Amino acid sequence: IVEVLEGERIVAVLAHKGWGRYEADGAPPRPGHTYTLHVTAPGFAPVTASDRVPEEIVLNEGTFEDTGVGNEAQMHLRFLDPKGERNYYSPLLLADLGGGLQQISYEVTAGAAEDPLFNRLDFLSGLGEGMGGFHSNDVLFDDETFDGSAYEVDLTFHRALLNGYALGLRHMSPAYYRYLRSLALLAEVKGNPFAEPVSMPSNVEGGLGIFGALHEQIGPSVHLGEITPAAIAGRYTAGQFQVRPSGENIFVRGGSLSLTLNADGTVSGRLVMPENAGGATAPAVDAALSGRFTYDGRRVRFQFNEDTPLHAVEWIYDSASETLRTGSDAQNRLIISMRKAAMR
Repeated sequence: IVEVLEGERIVAVLAHKGWGRYEADGAPPRPGHTYTLHVTAPGFAPVTASDRVPEEIVLNEGTFEDTGVGNEAQMHLRFLDPKGERNYYSPLLLADLGGGLQQISYEVTAGAAEDPLFNRLDFLSGLGEGMGGFHSNDVLFDDETFDGSAYEVDLTFHRALLNGYALGLRHMSPAYYRYLRSLALLAEVKGNPFAEPVSMPSNVEGGLGIFGALHEQIGPSVHLGEITPAAIAGRYTAGQFQVRPSGENIFVRGGSLSLTLNADGTVSGRLVMPENAGGATAPAVDAALSGRFTYDGRRVRFQFNEDTPLHAVEWIYDSASETLRTGSDAQNRLIISMRKAAMR
Protein backbone atom coordinates (compact mmCIF):
# COMPACT_ATOMS: atom_id res chain seq x y z
CA ILE A 1 0.00 0.00 0.00
CA VAL A 2 1.38 3.40 -1.01
CA GLU A 3 -0.14 6.39 0.78
CA VAL A 4 0.55 10.12 0.91
CA LEU A 5 -0.25 11.98 4.12
CA GLU A 6 -0.54 15.67 4.94
CA GLY A 7 0.07 15.71 8.67
CA GLU A 8 -1.90 12.75 10.00
CA ARG A 9 -4.49 12.84 7.21
CA ILE A 10 -4.30 10.48 4.22
CA VAL A 11 -4.75 12.62 1.11
CA ALA A 12 -3.98 10.03 -1.57
CA VAL A 13 -3.66 6.29 -2.07
CA LEU A 14 -1.50 5.56 -5.11
CA ALA A 15 -2.54 2.86 -7.56
CA HIS A 16 -0.01 0.63 -9.31
CA LYS A 17 0.05 1.40 -13.04
CA GLY A 18 2.62 -1.23 -13.97
CA TRP A 19 6.41 -1.34 -14.21
CA GLY A 20 6.78 -0.08 -10.65
CA ARG A 21 4.91 3.17 -11.35
CA TYR A 22 2.29 4.42 -8.89
CA GLU A 23 -0.13 7.30 -9.49
CA ALA A 24 -3.02 9.02 -7.75
CA ASP A 25 -5.85 11.24 -8.90
CA GLY A 26 -7.30 14.10 -6.94
CA ALA A 27 -6.20 17.52 -5.71
CA PRO A 28 -2.51 18.36 -6.25
CA PRO A 29 -0.20 19.00 -3.29
CA ARG A 30 -0.45 22.52 -1.84
CA PRO A 31 2.52 24.91 -1.83
CA GLY A 32 4.09 25.40 1.58
CA HIS A 33 2.76 22.11 2.98
CA THR A 34 4.72 19.03 4.04
CA TYR A 35 3.75 15.60 2.78
CA THR A 36 4.80 12.11 3.87
CA LEU A 37 5.03 9.02 1.71
CA HIS A 38 4.14 5.84 3.66
CA VAL A 39 4.66 2.42 2.06
CA THR A 40 3.77 -0.95 3.55
CA ALA A 41 4.03 -4.48 2.16
CA PRO A 42 3.50 -7.90 3.76
CA GLY A 43 6.71 -9.23 5.30
CA PHE A 44 8.54 -5.89 5.17
CA ALA A 45 8.99 -3.03 7.60
CA PRO A 46 7.21 0.25 6.70
CA VAL A 47 9.08 2.78 4.58
CA THR A 48 8.52 6.53 4.95
CA ALA A 49 9.84 9.78 3.51
CA SER A 50 8.78 13.43 3.86
CA ASP A 51 9.29 16.62 1.87
CA ARG A 52 7.84 20.12 1.75
CA VAL A 53 6.31 21.60 -1.39
CA PRO A 54 8.04 24.96 -2.07
CA GLU A 55 6.05 28.18 -1.89
CA GLU A 56 4.48 29.80 -4.95
CA ILE A 57 6.77 32.26 -6.73
CA VAL A 58 5.69 35.63 -8.12
CA LEU A 59 6.10 35.48 -11.92
CA ASN A 60 6.47 39.12 -12.93
CA GLU A 61 6.77 38.63 -16.67
CA GLY A 62 7.22 36.11 -19.44
CA THR A 63 7.99 37.45 -22.89
CA PHE A 64 9.21 36.17 -26.27
CA GLU A 65 11.01 37.75 -29.21
CA ASP A 66 12.55 36.66 -32.51
CA THR A 67 16.34 36.84 -32.67
CA GLY A 68 16.42 37.38 -36.43
CA VAL A 69 18.48 34.21 -36.89
CA GLY A 70 16.54 31.57 -38.82
CA ASN A 71 13.74 30.14 -36.67
CA GLU A 72 15.46 31.00 -33.41
CA ALA A 73 13.47 32.84 -30.74
CA GLN A 74 14.33 34.03 -27.24
CA MET A 75 12.25 33.82 -24.08
CA HIS A 76 12.59 36.09 -21.06
CA LEU A 77 11.29 34.84 -17.72
CA ARG A 78 11.28 37.35 -14.85
CA PHE A 79 10.34 36.34 -11.30
CA LEU A 80 10.70 37.51 -7.68
CA ASP A 81 12.84 35.32 -5.45
CA PRO A 82 11.84 34.96 -1.75
CA LYS A 83 14.39 36.57 0.57
CA GLY A 84 16.41 34.87 3.28
CA GLU A 85 16.21 31.24 2.13
CA ARG A 86 17.92 29.08 -0.47
CA ASN A 87 15.64 28.37 -3.42
CA TYR A 88 16.10 26.05 -6.40
CA TYR A 89 14.66 26.56 -9.86
CA SER A 90 14.35 25.23 -13.39
CA PRO A 91 12.72 27.18 -16.28
CA LEU A 92 9.96 25.52 -18.26
CA LEU A 93 9.01 26.11 -21.91
CA LEU A 94 5.74 24.81 -23.34
CA ALA A 95 4.24 24.86 -26.83
CA ASP A 96 0.75 24.26 -28.14
CA LEU A 97 1.23 21.18 -30.32
CA GLY A 98 -2.42 20.97 -31.27
CA GLY A 99 -3.66 19.14 -28.18
CA GLY A 100 -2.82 21.70 -25.51
CA LEU A 101 0.44 22.92 -24.03
CA GLN A 102 3.28 20.39 -23.90
CA GLN A 103 6.85 20.80 -22.72
CA ILE A 104 9.60 21.36 -25.31
CA SER A 105 13.36 21.84 -24.94
CA TYR A 106 15.35 25.07 -24.91
CA GLU A 107 19.00 26.20 -24.89
CA VAL A 108 21.00 28.64 -22.81
CA THR A 109 21.89 31.77 -24.80
CA ALA A 110 25.51 32.62 -25.49
CA GLY A 111 24.99 35.98 -23.79
CA ALA A 112 24.15 34.21 -20.57
CA ALA A 113 27.88 33.59 -20.06
CA GLU A 114 28.17 37.23 -19.00
CA ASP A 115 25.82 36.57 -16.08
CA PRO A 116 27.46 35.45 -12.77
CA LEU A 117 24.78 32.78 -12.58
CA PHE A 118 25.99 31.11 -15.80
CA ASN A 119 28.88 29.31 -14.09
CA ARG A 120 26.47 27.96 -11.46
CA LEU A 121 24.05 26.36 -13.91
CA ASP A 122 23.59 22.60 -13.78
CA PHE A 123 22.83 21.14 -17.21
CA LEU A 124 20.68 18.02 -17.36
CA SER A 125 22.29 16.87 -20.60
CA GLY A 126 22.69 13.33 -19.29
CA LEU A 127 19.02 12.75 -18.55
CA GLY A 128 16.70 10.87 -20.84
CA GLU A 129 14.06 12.89 -22.68
CA GLY A 130 10.99 13.56 -20.57
CA MET A 131 12.43 11.92 -17.44
CA GLY A 132 10.48 13.15 -14.46
CA GLY A 133 9.05 15.95 -16.59
CA PHE A 134 12.54 17.26 -17.40
CA HIS A 135 14.26 17.39 -20.79
CA SER A 136 17.91 16.87 -21.67
CA ASN A 137 18.63 20.58 -22.27
CA ASP A 138 16.94 21.82 -19.10
CA VAL A 139 18.98 23.69 -16.51
CA LEU A 140 18.89 23.94 -12.72
CA PHE A 141 20.08 26.85 -10.62
CA ASP A 142 19.80 28.30 -7.13
CA ASP A 143 19.36 31.87 -5.90
CA GLU A 144 22.73 32.41 -4.22
CA THR A 145 23.63 35.27 -6.60
CA PHE A 146 20.24 37.05 -6.45
CA ASP A 147 18.61 36.16 -3.10
CA GLY A 148 15.47 38.19 -2.49
CA SER A 149 15.65 40.03 -5.82
CA ALA A 150 13.75 40.09 -9.10
CA TYR A 151 15.65 38.02 -11.62
CA GLU A 152 15.38 37.44 -15.37
CA VAL A 153 16.38 34.23 -17.17
CA ASP A 154 17.01 34.46 -20.94
CA LEU A 155 16.89 31.25 -22.98
CA THR A 156 16.64 30.44 -26.70
CA PHE A 157 14.66 27.82 -28.57
CA HIS A 158 13.78 26.83 -32.13
CA ARG A 159 10.20 27.61 -32.95
CA ALA A 160 7.99 26.09 -35.63
CA LEU A 161 4.46 26.42 -36.99
CA LEU A 162 2.76 26.23 -33.61
CA ASN A 163 -0.23 28.06 -32.17
CA GLY A 164 1.43 29.47 -29.07
CA TYR A 165 4.03 29.22 -26.35
CA ALA A 166 4.07 29.65 -22.60
CA LEU A 167 6.79 30.10 -20.01
CA GLY A 168 6.86 28.49 -16.62
CA LEU A 169 9.06 28.00 -13.59
CA ARG A 170 9.68 24.95 -11.42
CA HIS A 171 10.42 25.76 -7.78
CA MET A 172 11.84 22.59 -6.24
CA SER A 173 12.74 21.35 -2.80
CA PRO A 174 16.41 20.92 -1.77
CA ALA A 175 15.97 17.14 -1.77
CA TYR A 176 14.65 17.09 -5.32
CA TYR A 177 17.37 19.50 -6.50
CA ARG A 178 20.19 17.39 -5.02
CA TYR A 179 18.73 14.27 -6.58
CA LEU A 180 18.58 15.79 -10.08
CA ARG A 181 22.13 17.14 -9.79
CA SER A 182 23.43 13.72 -8.77
CA LEU A 183 21.48 12.00 -11.53
CA ALA A 184 22.93 14.34 -14.17
CA LEU A 185 26.46 13.86 -12.80
CA LEU A 186 26.02 10.09 -12.81
CA ALA A 187 25.09 10.17 -16.49
CA GLU A 188 28.03 12.49 -17.22
CA VAL A 189 30.66 10.13 -15.77
CA LYS A 190 29.09 6.94 -17.13
CA GLY A 191 31.71 4.76 -18.78
CA ASN A 192 34.63 6.70 -17.28
CA PRO A 193 36.64 4.24 -15.11
CA PHE A 194 38.68 7.12 -13.64
CA ALA A 195 35.72 9.24 -12.49
CA GLU A 196 35.01 9.62 -8.79
CA PRO A 197 31.98 7.65 -7.57
CA VAL A 198 28.75 9.64 -7.48
CA SER A 199 26.85 9.48 -4.21
CA MET A 200 23.09 9.40 -4.76
CA PRO A 201 21.12 11.18 -2.01
CA SER A 202 18.30 9.43 -0.18
CA ASN A 203 15.70 10.80 2.24
CA VAL A 204 13.83 7.51 2.72
CA GLU A 205 13.65 5.98 6.20
CA GLY A 206 13.81 2.19 6.10
CA GLY A 207 14.93 2.09 2.49
CA LEU A 208 16.67 3.94 -0.32
CA GLY A 209 15.28 6.51 -2.73
CA ILE A 210 14.07 10.06 -3.03
CA PHE A 211 10.72 11.64 -2.20
CA GLY A 212 10.91 15.10 -3.71
CA ALA A 213 8.52 17.97 -4.26
CA LEU A 214 8.27 20.88 -6.67
CA HIS A 215 5.76 23.59 -7.47
CA GLU A 216 5.22 24.32 -11.15
CA GLN A 217 3.79 27.62 -12.38
CA ILE A 218 2.80 28.40 -15.97
CA GLY A 219 2.37 31.88 -17.42
CA PRO A 220 -0.10 32.93 -20.14
CA SER A 221 0.21 31.57 -23.68
CA VAL A 222 1.84 33.86 -26.25
CA HIS A 223 1.39 33.58 -30.03
CA LEU A 224 4.60 34.16 -32.00
CA GLY A 225 3.13 33.86 -35.45
CA GLU A 226 4.04 31.50 -38.24
CA ILE A 227 7.48 30.86 -39.62
CA THR A 228 7.59 31.95 -43.25
CA PRO A 229 9.95 31.10 -46.12
CA ALA A 230 11.58 34.50 -45.54
CA ALA A 231 13.22 33.07 -42.41
CA ILE A 232 15.67 31.03 -44.53
CA ALA A 233 15.73 33.08 -47.75
CA GLY A 234 19.16 33.41 -49.36
CA ARG A 235 21.64 31.89 -51.80
CA TYR A 236 23.10 28.48 -50.90
CA THR A 237 26.16 26.78 -52.37
CA ALA A 238 27.03 23.12 -51.79
CA GLY A 239 30.15 22.43 -49.73
CA GLN A 240 29.55 18.67 -49.67
CA PHE A 241 28.05 16.66 -52.54
CA GLN A 242 28.34 12.86 -52.43
CA VAL A 243 26.34 9.86 -53.61
CA ARG A 244 25.40 6.79 -51.58
CA PRO A 245 26.48 4.05 -51.23
CA SER A 246 29.85 4.62 -52.91
CA GLY A 247 30.43 8.00 -51.23
CA GLU A 248 31.75 9.38 -54.53
CA ASN A 249 32.60 13.10 -54.39
CA ILE A 250 30.59 14.70 -57.19
CA PHE A 251 32.75 17.84 -57.11
CA VAL A 252 35.79 15.84 -58.29
CA ARG A 253 33.98 14.96 -61.52
CA GLY A 254 32.79 18.49 -62.20
CA GLY A 255 29.44 18.39 -60.41
CA SER A 256 27.90 21.39 -58.67
CA LEU A 257 24.71 22.53 -56.96
CA SER A 258 23.42 26.00 -56.10
CA LEU A 259 20.02 27.11 -54.83
CA THR A 260 18.42 30.49 -54.24
CA LEU A 261 15.50 30.48 -51.81
CA ASN A 262 13.28 33.54 -52.08
CA ALA A 263 11.12 35.13 -49.39
CA ASP A 264 7.96 34.41 -51.41
CA GLY A 265 8.59 30.64 -51.29
CA THR A 266 9.99 30.25 -54.78
CA VAL A 267 13.33 28.56 -55.49
CA SER A 268 15.78 28.65 -58.39
CA GLY A 269 19.20 27.17 -59.01
CA ARG A 270 21.32 24.79 -61.04
CA LEU A 271 22.27 21.11 -60.67
CA VAL A 272 25.20 19.52 -62.51
CA MET A 273 25.93 15.80 -62.10
CA PRO A 274 28.28 13.65 -64.23
CA GLU A 275 27.16 10.51 -66.03
CA ASN A 276 26.80 7.36 -63.89
CA ALA A 277 27.38 9.29 -60.65
CA GLY A 278 28.01 7.05 -57.68
CA GLY A 279 28.40 3.97 -59.84
CA ALA A 280 24.74 3.89 -60.86
CA THR A 281 23.68 3.78 -64.49
CA ALA A 282 22.32 7.27 -64.98
CA PRO A 283 22.65 10.04 -67.58
CA ALA A 284 24.51 13.24 -66.94
CA VAL A 285 22.42 16.08 -65.52
CA ASP A 286 22.72 19.80 -66.21
CA ALA A 287 19.41 21.29 -65.16
CA ALA A 288 18.09 24.70 -64.23
CA LEU A 289 16.05 24.32 -61.04
CA SER A 290 12.82 26.16 -60.38
CA GLY A 291 9.80 25.59 -58.20
CA ARG A 292 8.61 26.26 -54.66
CA PHE A 293 9.57 25.29 -51.11
CA THR A 294 8.00 25.13 -47.64
CA TYR A 295 9.67 25.40 -44.24
CA ASP A 296 8.20 24.18 -40.93
CA GLY A 297 10.91 25.39 -38.59
CA ARG A 298 13.23 22.45 -39.22
CA ARG A 299 12.44 20.60 -42.44
CA VAL A 300 12.52 22.11 -45.92
CA ARG A 301 10.50 20.52 -48.71
CA PHE A 302 11.09 21.39 -52.36
CA GLN A 303 8.67 21.01 -55.27
CA PHE A 304 10.74 21.39 -58.45
CA ASN A 305 9.04 21.88 -61.79
CA GLU A 306 11.33 19.34 -63.48
CA ASP A 307 12.11 15.78 -62.37
CA THR A 308 15.73 15.65 -61.14
CA PRO A 309 17.76 13.47 -58.73
CA LEU A 310 16.74 15.99 -56.03
CA HIS A 311 13.14 14.79 -56.24
CA ALA A 312 11.79 13.46 -52.91
CA VAL A 313 15.01 14.27 -51.04
CA GLU A 314 14.46 15.24 -47.38
CA TRP A 315 16.18 18.45 -46.30
CA ILE A 316 16.97 19.83 -42.83
CA TYR A 317 17.75 23.47 -42.03
CA ASP A 318 20.17 24.24 -39.15
CA SER A 319 19.52 27.83 -38.08
CA ALA A 320 22.64 28.02 -35.90
CA SER A 321 25.00 27.44 -38.84
CA GLU A 322 22.58 28.59 -41.57
CA THR A 323 23.15 25.27 -43.29
CA LEU A 324 20.79 23.32 -45.53
CA ARG A 325 21.55 19.59 -45.65
CA THR A 326 19.97 16.33 -46.70
CA GLY A 327 18.49 14.22 -43.93
CA SER A 328 20.06 11.05 -42.60
CA ASP A 329 17.24 8.88 -43.95
CA ALA A 330 18.74 5.94 -45.86
CA GLN A 331 16.35 6.70 -48.74
CA ASN A 332 18.27 9.91 -49.38
CA ARG A 333 20.74 8.79 -52.04
CA LEU A 334 22.46 12.17 -52.06
CA ILE A 335 24.59 13.52 -49.21
CA ILE A 336 24.54 17.31 -49.54
CA SER A 337 25.44 20.18 -47.25
CA MET A 338 24.87 23.78 -48.39
CA ARG A 339 25.88 26.97 -46.58
CA LYS A 340 24.01 30.25 -46.97
CA ALA A 341 26.14 32.94 -48.63
CA ALA A 342 26.91 36.03 -46.58
CA MET A 343 24.86 39.12 -47.36
CA ARG A 344 26.69 41.82 -49.35
